Amino acid sequence: MAAGGTKIATTRMGAGPLGVRGEALHNTHVQLRDVVRRRLGAKHATLLAEPESHPETDRIDWYVPGTTADAGVVRAAPDMPEAERDALRTEIDGMLADIDKLGRQLEAAPGEDARLAGKSLRLAAARPKDDAYLHKLDDQPLLICWGYDAEHVGAVLPKSFLPSLATPAALPAEAAPLGAGAGMGGFAGAPMAAGPVAAAATARRAPFPWLLALLIGLASILLLLAAAWGLRHLLPVPPDLQIATLPVPPAPPPPEAPPDPRVRIQADIGAAQAEEGRLRAILAGLREEFETRRALCKPPEPPKPPEPPKPPPVAERKPDPPKPPVVAERKPDPPKPPPPPPPPAAPPVTRPPPGMLPCNAETASGGQGVTRNRHYVGDKPGLVTIRYNMKVQPDQMNVYYRGQLVASTNRMVSFTGGLSFNFVPVGGDYSVTVEMIGPQRGTEWSYSLNCPQ
Repeated sequence: MAAGGTKIATTRMGAGPLGVRGEALHNTHVQLRDVVRRRLGAKHATLLAEPESHPETDRIDWYVPGTTADAGVVRAAPDMPEAERDALRTEIDGMLADIDKLGRQLEAAPGEDARLAGKSLRLAAARPKDDAYLHKLDDQPLLICWGYDAEHVGAVLPKSFLPSLATPAALPAEAAPLGAGAGMGGFAGAPMAAGPVAAAATARRAPFPWLLALLIGLASILLLLAAAWGLRHLLPVPPDLQIATLPVPPAPPPPEAPPDPRVRIQADIGAAQAEEGRLRAILAGLREEFETRRALCKPPEPPKPPEPPKPPPVAERKPDPPKPPVVAERKPDPPKPPPPPPPPAAPPVTRPPPGMLPCNAETASGGQGVTRNRHYVGDKPGLVTIRYNMKVQPDQMNVYYRGQLVASTNRMVSFTGGLSFNFVPVGGDYSVTVEMIGPQRGTEWSYSLNCPQ
């Protein structure tokens, strides 16, 4: 928790906490709030107060998530008017119902991490029955001690035990005087407590039965010290003997106890487990989102080949009417003109133009997405073959010539295979386009396009 956060309350640890796989829910608060924030919003995520455990003192401090010292005052539900307390209870129950519904959805997911996150959310949505756990900061509802068993959650609230001392009863002041001198051993006129007064004195001494024994022990010690001092002066002292009392050196202060390494190790283990749980919850959410988007993603349909042009209609030709025979002299035909010379043929291209790849060479993998490579296949017609290797993750290959699809796998395929098509160059276009579609991240593929044969 940040140093400037708003503290709500302090409770004790170890009173029936709920959890999954032996881990208490309040140790996984970071990942639980991340899941709730992505699905339900910041207000639902702030509902669950942030715990900060102190194993060395066996207590937990509950804070308002994401606040600073400039925030408002946190109010408890018992301190509110009845109408406001009922509205707060209704609002918190509705938000916890939303979190429980989200937990049910994650429990139905196929991934194990998502199911564990859903079960944890459903356990965290169990509200304690006592209103002392309900708080409010401005318009934000707050819930502390979430993730505890309803039967034991009352044991985590701090209680103060004050000792109560019984007030002794008033003693009666009456005392009966004794008779005169000779019959009572010479103590004439000495007062003595009667029966009720003696009972009161006994009641007064009852709370301290050890006081008399303590006084007798102190008197015995003083008597022994006095006897020892008197005997010291009675014993003879040699003339050359001098008695000196050496000062007693002060005792060295006890060394400070070394810090217990188990507390720090336990805190590090708890932090590591919390981080692992948070990463698992994030991974489960990303996997579910990926599966949803993958189901919505469809491969592009290959373009349809254009329909061949329809031949023009041929009109029926009527026969010419017969002509009368004409007898005429036949003249010799004039000489025919020589045919025009053919146009010069285009010089053969020996290497691919810039921006094109050659044939009879292997093309390396591109990766995820759509990759288009333009290959030069030469000016000779013939059969073009393509050998491909799609590896494990499936991909799709489409081959176009002058914008028309001439070969395709027609679907996502894996491992090795081949395609072939008949290449007939038209209008000086001696190139084909190979299109590779890889929808998955990390896909790999390669292929080799051979020249016409």
